[in-house]
Amino acid sequence: MRKKIIFHCLFLLLLLIIQSKVVAQQYQPLSVSSGFNADVVANGVGTPLSSSTAGIDASNWALLSNDYQQTAGGTTYPNAISSNGLITSMNDANLTFQLNSLSANNSLRLGTQNQSGTLVFSNPEAALSVAVLVTSGDGSSTVSGVITFTDNTTQIFTGLSIPDWYNSTALPTVLWNMGRINRNTAAVQNPANNPRLYQLDIAIDGSNYGKSIQSLEFTKTSSGGVANILAVTASLLGNCPPPISLSAINGTPTSADFVWSSLGSETQWEIIIQAEGAPAPGSGVSGVSVNQMSYYANFLLPNTGYDVYVRAVCSGTEYSIWSGPFNYYTPVANDTCSSPTTIPVNSGSDCAQVAPGAFLGATVSPEPNYCGAINTGDIWFDFTATANTHIISLSNFAGAPLPIVLTVYEGNDCNSLTQVFCSSVNYITATGLTIGETYYIRASINDTNTTHTTTFDICVSTPDISGSNNSLECLIDTINSDFETPSFPSGGTGWYNHNQIQGWRTTASDEVIEMWNNFQGVTAYSGDQFIELNANEASGVYQDFDTPVSTVFNFGFAHRGRLGTDSCGLYAGPPGGPYTLIFTATTGNSDWQYYTGTYTVPNGQTQTRFIFEAISAAGGITVGNFLDAVTFTANNGILSDNPMTLDCDQDSASLILAAGVGTWVAHSDNPSSTTIDDVNSNTPLITGFAAPGIYRYDWTTLYCSSTLEINFSGNTVPAPEAEDVTYCLGQTAVPLQATALAGYVLNWYDVSDGGTALNSAPIPDTSLPG
Repeated sequence: MRKKIIFHCLFLLLLLIIQSKVVAQQYQPLSVSSGFNADVVANGVGTPLSSSTAGIDASNWALLSNDYQQTAGGTTYPNAISSNGLITSMNDANLTFQLNSLSANNSLRLGTQNQSGTLVFSNPEAALSVAVLVTSGDGSSTVSGVITFTDNTTQIFTGLSIPDWYNSTALPTVLWNMGRINRNTAAVQNPANNPRLYQLDIAIDGSNYGKSIQSLEFTKTSSGGVANILAVTASLLGNCPPPISLSAINGTPTSADFVWSSLGSETQWEIIIQAEGAPAPGSGVSGVSVNQMSYYANFLLPNTGYDVYVRAVCSGTEYSIWSGPFNYYTPVANDTCSSPTTIPVNSGSDCAQVAPGAFLGATVSPEPNYCGAINTGDIWFDFTATANTHIISLSNFAGAPLPIVLTVYEGNDCNSLTQVFCSSVNYITATGLTIGETYYIRASINDTNTTHTTTFDICVSTPDISGSNNSLECLIDTINSDFETPSFPSGGTGWYNHNQIQGWRTTASDEVIEMWNNFQGVTAYSGDQFIELNANEASGVYQDFDTPVSTVFNFGFAHRGRLGTDSCGLYAGPPGGPYTLIFTATTGNSDWQYYTGTYTVPNGQTQTRFIFEAISAAGGITVGNFLDAVTFTANNGILSDNPMTLDCDQDSASLILAAGVGTWVAHSDNPSSTTIDDVNSNTPLITGFAAPGIYRYDWTTLYCSSTLEINFSGNTVPAPEAEDVTYCLGQTAVPLQATALAGYVLNWYDVSDGGTALNSAPIPDTSLPG
């Protein structure tokens, strides 16, 4: 049965009912069979050194029990720890802790950083949480660890703080005012409300409800403090256990089925769906009642976050605790390949039209993806190619600055996709496209972070292409060379996470690149914006290029000091290094200087990184070294004129120049066969042109393929045609006429097989018949 919740001001309006009874929490101390490594309680008769092995702190102050006497019949301490080791919480009379024998090791004592130990339990129990009796000597300490269940699954906890055993209120105090004893001097102290033992709660994930806890491993992660883990008590599931495995299925932008499982025999449940981040419901708050372990919610808003809670109703007055929150985002409309957002295609290079992108609610699609190591959610777009080359770019980012991977696919539908392009720098030059064909774009979060608040604009633009036949895929160029994207107002600075920038990345641990826009009297060398190296720390700014073959790069960049003369280095090498210093720029702060050079990619270096790093700066390493107009360009295609033209007096083609390492192949449909003197030469000679027409030759490297066109006009000319003329005897004649072929000039001769050339067209002689 489907039920409906009514919204009020976009929030859920839920009936509040105060229940007459909710079952009290049930606890069970867990017995430690192994794991304690120190006896920190002096007990019985004798010196504290004889009945304990270590102090709570490094100064050898230990706890003591109420049966402790230094000598028989001596002073006893009734406020000290009970000799039976049972401790009842001063905050909850139902919560007790059982210390191990006071005459044996009774503390997992962790005194050094990264020291660890594991408490193994002889009576494993399923629990909602565990309360751990703890204290710390010599200041607070921090622990992390692992819960292991009897099915050998685990749950990790991290960064839990244990307060010092004096005066803290950071955790609930279980016991205080029980005194302490110095193991060296036997001096006893009993100050008011000190020392203190605390309750450290570790919640069990809802997915692990019903699993019995086998052991707890603790590791001290702090350098200070001496951590003491003294006892563990499980908060049991009880007679009315909470539901488990709460999840959502069949999600749409406006609806979802919420489902769960039961650990008990109840037949009724209550569910609450509320705005993400709203306070958790208390035990006296009622939800919508259902009699099955599912609930259909058809009132959700697209791209919105919700917190979902469910509890078991075991009787009219008996309820489980609320299970949750289960955080759910309604999926975006383009969450699947079958429902992509169509991107308008710009006819020029400007992004006048864009499509919005948002990841909130995005899930991982099943289609294969070989781009990016991680995918925690993806969304889909498509566009129809109007040219053979389009630029796909992301801009106008907001929300969490997470790394986005773009993957372009071709195929008739989502069941037959072939990956053709991939990028992790918010920019793709997609070449070799088929006009009229639809292409799919998948944008995925390449990060384990699940806070998917990232939004952006996606653009498909059309670059200006020259009239040559040299394919753009043979041209290597720099992305965002002037640092104009993202743009921000003039007269200021922008501090951007590199995941929000096209092309450029930084090695800085905070991932920040500092950009300027004509600020503090410094005008950009090109455009309006430029960058300063080392935003917050010494680091590099770089861009990577695919170089499957040895390639010669031309580079250029503008450099300027900030507070004086600054120096930076340009390094090159494979990503991850080693890098070679290929240029050093040293410039004052009065004006920009533009530097150029070349770099030859070594054989086998299939990807090349160019990285700028500061060498020195007058204002300190993070103040100075401005960069602008950075270009790294290379061409693996045809460099000579294309197309070429051969006149009728030429039957060979020279002055051909191509870059890279490749092979020439003549098209099979050329007008006639020709000869290439060296098919692997960058400067081949092609001979043997016979029939006139257009000849085509492909220059193919491992990187790309481009086509040379040669227009050969032919080396034979058909005879011109002239009409016969008839004259009467003595009739006045005029010069003979003939029509010249396009591009040719007529020459007249005195005889049909050549003879002597005439200066003008001849005039027939009509004085004699013939």
